[in-house]
Amino acid sequence: MWFTIQPEEFNGYVGERAILSCEAIGLPGKKIKYLWFKSSTRGGPLTPLDCTKNVLVIESLKDSDLGYYTCQASDQDNTVIKSEPVCVNAMIRDGKEGQCLQLPVV
Repeated sequence: MWFTIQPEEFNGYVGERAILSCEAIGLPGKKIKYLWFKSSTRGGPLTPLDCTKNVLVIESLKDSDLGYYTCQASDQDNTVIKSEPVCVNAMIRDGKEGQCLQLPVV
């Protein structure tokens, strides 16, 4: 199984709609399930989101949506693949913007 579409970084303003997509293919006849995760820092702990489709829609960006998002795809044989985490930035119209954070390398 592999990704044919991986999510891409999103830079938007607070209040805008954010859409992240991923798509995987595998062996014929195998149904693929999707699950999205969010982390406040790159490489940080992942929190599962309430989205089981290959498209994650954030209707109205808030400061709390800032972070890294990962798409996971799995099939009936329990083969699991995860996308690289992508950053969602939520900017404020007065020029201030949120920045995704990375954990320090140790």
